[in-house]
Amino acid sequence: MAVETHRPMDDATVCFLSDLGRKISEHSGDPLDGQFLFQRISVPIQRFSAILFHETFPAEDGIDT
Repeated sequence: MAVETHRPMDDATVCFLSDLGRKISEHSGDPLDGQFLFQRISVPIQRFSAILFHETFPAEDGIDT
């Protein structure tokens, strides 16, 4: 699965993920699995964005970390 992070999810993406989450919930029997799907996708995106943001700062003492 690939996720673009340049802007918020469009309606088609939200619809796809909602349908996928509903099917996962039906299969597992847990009604919260659809919400967990959105969380599982958003957390890595946030972590990666934080890493990219951190890399925009100059390194201390001229040493890359």
